[in-house]
Amino acid sequence: MKEPTHTEIDALREEIKQNQERSLEIHSRLKVVERTHWLSDKERQSLRELEKEHREVDTQEWKLKERLKALSRHRKIDG
Repeated sequence: MKEPTHTEIDALREEIKQNQERSLEIHSRLKVVERTHWLSDKERQSLRELEKEHREVDTQEWKLKERLKALSRHRKIDG
Protein backbone atom coordinates (compact mmCIF):
# COMPACT_ATOMS: atom_id res chain seq x y z
CA MET A 1 0.00 0.00 0.00
CA LYS A 2 1.44 3.34 -0.99
CA GLU A 3 1.76 5.98 1.67
CA PRO A 4 -1.30 8.25 1.76
CA THR A 5 -0.64 11.91 1.11
CA HIS A 6 -1.87 14.82 3.19
CA THR A 7 -4.04 15.76 0.21
CA GLU A 8 -5.76 12.35 0.23
CA ILE A 9 -6.38 12.57 3.96
CA ASP A 10 -7.62 16.17 3.71
CA ALA A 11 -9.95 15.22 0.83
CA LEU A 12 -11.31 12.33 2.89
CA ARG A 13 -11.89 14.63 5.87
CA GLU A 14 -13.74 17.09 3.62
CA GLU A 15 -15.88 14.29 2.20
CA ILE A 16 -16.73 13.17 5.74
CA LYS A 17 -17.68 16.74 6.66
CA GLN A 18 -19.96 17.06 3.62
CA ASN A 19 -21.48 13.68 4.40
CA GLN A 20 -22.21 14.75 7.98
CA GLU A 21 -23.84 17.96 6.76
CA ARG A 22 -26.05 15.95 4.39
CA SER A 23 -26.95 13.57 7.21
CA LEU A 24 -28.01 16.47 9.44
CA GLU A 25 -30.06 17.98 6.62
CA ILE A 26 -31.88 14.70 6.01
CA HIS A 27 -32.37 14.15 9.74
CA SER A 28 -33.99 17.56 10.17
CA ARG A 29 -36.31 16.90 7.22
CA LEU A 30 -37.27 13.54 8.73
CA LYS A 31 -38.09 15.23 12.05
CA VAL A 32 -40.45 17.67 10.34
CA VAL A 33 -42.22 14.87 8.49
CA GLU A 34 -42.47 12.68 11.61
CA ARG A 35 -44.45 15.42 13.36
CA THR A 36 -47.05 15.34 10.62
CA HIS A 37 -49.76 12.85 11.55
CA TRP A 38 -51.52 12.62 8.22
CA LEU A 39 -49.50 11.75 5.14
CA SER A 40 -50.65 11.02 1.63
CA ASP A 41 -49.36 7.92 -0.15
CA LYS A 42 -46.96 10.08 -2.13
CA GLU A 43 -45.64 11.70 1.06
CA ARG A 44 -45.24 8.29 2.71
CA GLN A 45 -43.25 7.08 -0.28
CA SER A 46 -41.13 10.21 -0.11
CA LEU A 47 -40.56 9.59 3.60
CA ARG A 48 -39.44 6.00 2.93
CA GLU A 49 -37.02 7.24 0.26
CA LEU A 50 -35.67 9.88 2.63
CA GLU A 51 -35.16 7.27 5.37
CA LYS A 52 -33.35 5.01 2.89
CA GLU A 53 -31.12 7.90 1.79
CA HIS A 54 -30.37 8.68 5.45
CA ARG A 55 -29.25 5.09 6.07
CA GLU A 56 -27.07 5.20 2.94
CA VAL A 57 -25.48 8.50 4.00
CA ASP A 58 -24.77 7.11 7.48
CA THR A 59 -23.24 3.96 5.99
CA GLN A 60 -21.10 6.04 3.65
CA GLU A 61 -19.94 8.17 6.59
CA TRP A 62 -18.93 5.05 8.52
CA LYS A 63 -16.95 3.75 5.53
CA LEU A 64 -15.22 7.11 5.06
CA LYS A 65 -14.24 7.27 8.74
CA GLU A 66 -12.87 3.72 8.60
CA ARG A 67 -10.82 4.64 5.52
CA LEU A 68 -9.52 7.78 7.26
CA LYS A 69 -8.50 5.73 10.31
CA ALA A 70 -6.70 3.24 8.07
CA LEU A 71 -4.87 5.99 6.18
CA SER A 72 -3.92 7.81 9.38
CA ARG A 73 -2.68 4.60 10.98
CA HIS A 74 -0.65 3.81 7.85
CA ARG A 75 0.98 7.27 7.96
CA LYS A 76 1.87 6.83 11.64
CA ILE A 77 3.44 3.41 11.01
CA ASP A 78 5.42 4.55 7.97
CA GLY A 79 6.04 8.12 9.15
